[in-house]
Amino acid sequence: NSGRKKTMLVTAAAIENSAPEGMILIAFEDITDTEETREYLQAKNEELRSYSSQLESFTIAASHNLLDPVRKIYMFGKKIIDSEASITESGKNQLQRLLNTAANLNKLMEDLINYSKINFAEKKFKKTDLNLLLKKALHDLKNVIKEKNAVITADDLLPMSIIPQQMLLLFTHLVENSLKYAKKDSVPEIKISMYIVDNDELEGYNYDADCDYIKLSVSDIGIGFGKDFETLIFDPFYKLQSDEQHYSTGLGLTLVQKIVSNHRGFIKASSTMGEGTSIFIYLPFEVSFAGRCYSPN
Repeated sequence: NSGRKKTMLVTAAAIENSAPEGMILIAFEDITDTEETREYLQAKNEELRSYSSQLESFTIAASHNLLDPVRKIYMFGKKIIDSEASITESGKNQLQRLLNTAANLNKLMEDLINYSKINFAEKKFKKTDLNLLLKKALHDLKNVIKEKNAVITADDLLPMSIIPQQMLLLFTHLVENSLKYAKKDSVPEIKISMYIVDNDELEGYNYDADCDYIKLSVSDIGIGFGKDFETLIFDPFYKLQSDEQHYSTGLGLTLVQKIVSNHRGFIKASSTMGEGTSIFIYLPFEVSFAGRCYSPN
């Protein structure tokens, strides 16, 4: 009477030993509510995809537009320090603080752009040689590695099906973090290892018991931090040090954690004050082969 369109599910089955023979049971089920709910959810999903696309475009455009003036502030400030001989020491110190602030803001904008890409970009998995990705990350950091005379050693890493650009960013941030928090007046040492672990080591995580996992670790002998901070360091914008000399936004390990999550993995930190820090990443291994644990498709 309401004019509402009804959706009915019709099923038919032969009745065994019926009298007379050949009788069929026909059942009608009203699935109107189920179908309307499905259509509603489908429309909402399309709406969310549209909003996500708009948000991604806005975030990236806004960040890029903010990057240009920040970089110009740094460029002109650097020119003043380098070319103006009449500036007092106090003036130079103030200008250097301005440059440090501009560099921090620039890094923040870049990290926000990367975070947007990690959240919104299509997750295309590809079987990749992790050794090549690590090599590229170290090449991108070659200037700071050379400046600090850092010693970096790495195991032969296994090929895995991963999101290459995200894993490159992961290596870059982890090595950069170890270099940033190296001890003063000492040679930074960073060790990158990978091996297959027993599932017993994954107790407490929501892991797939049928899947083998690899453990990727990045360890250093830097300044370290207290046990109380081992989970806090993954929070957005959390910084262990407020020293403006450190070009830190507090987003680096948040990005790393998001990348690990995109690969259906887990991450944890272990550190001792004055002795160094290790970041441990657990990723499903068989995704690289049979895809039994998690299929990228």
